[in-house]
Amino acid sequence: ENGFACYRAAFDNYSNSPPSKSKLEFKTEILDLEGEWDFWAVFHKDTLVGYSQNRIVDNCCEYSTIKFHPKYLSLYTSYILFFTMNKYYLDEMNFQYVNDGSRSLLHKTNIQDFLITKFGFRKAYCKLHIQYNYILNILVRFIYPFRFVFYPFNNRFASKINSLLVQEKIRRSFL
Repeated sequence: ENGFACYRAAFDNYSNSPPSKSKLEFKTEILDLEGEWDFWAVFHKDTLVGYSQNRIVDNCCEYSTIKFHPKYLSLYTSYILFFTMNKYYLDEMNFQYVNDGSRSLLHKTNIQDFLITKFGFRKAYCKLHIQYNYILNILVRFIYPFRFVFYPFNNRFASKINSLLVQEKIRRSFL
């Protein structure tokens, strides 16, 4: 219940993002998770102001979904959450590593730079391999030259197309 308000406030603060999920979509996505997950939250008084949804695999932790209520960032909520999670997973649980996953293609974020400068994270570059099915391959080849047409639109469909085309741009940079 408390997580949705924080999610919505964080999501509404993003620039060039598609519309946020509904409360039902938000809840269903969490309830349908498979595997081992940890959930962390930061509260200010009785208000949830930040949270992280972490996927545990073997001896590692991926900080999968992290949201902070923008109104409370000045209280260093992000510092508190990352410091506490890093201490728990790395020092107490002796995990091999933690990671913040891959960068978002749906909205601009400075989370990676924040983690690098404040907590000693590092970038781990990788080569992107994409295998499209036949129909999608034709579609991507056709619309890629017109990719800028989709940028001004701010809906879920255009956002997904934009993400696909950004991935294609990254893929092409390795050719």
